[in-house]
Amino acid sequence: MNATRPDPIEQLQALEARYRAMLELAIANDWDALANAGRECVELRQSLERVGGLVANTPDAHAAGLMQTLIGSILELDAQIREHTVPALESTRKLLAGQVKKGRIQKAYGAQSPFGQQGGAYGTSDGL
Repeated sequence: MNATRPDPIEQLQALEARYRAMLELAIANDWDALANAGRECVELRQSLERVGGLVANTPDAHAAGLMQTLIGSILELDAQIREHTVPALESTRKLLAGQVKKGRIQKAYGAQSPFGQQGGAYGTSDGL
């Protein structure tokens, strides 16, 4: 049985459409939907990778040019998505690192400060 090979141009167009949707999700800070769309993109990219050598193996110059345009558009969309996601991820990393540090300090020194609930000596919050 001979399975039909998916059309790489259609796959690239579908991938570009997913990236456009992901950009809108990133702008809207819809991280759950963005993660789901990202998983869909992984599947599309893996499908394209199985075909391999898309542009080099395309005898039609017009199709090769269209593929190059689509790939360029996808890369540009990816860069725009990163402009929105990288700052959010960095903020999350800092928040998590602070929580890990706090947990380590509490584990090392106990859940409460030796100076009581207020955190400072003699029950004041400034340590005096």
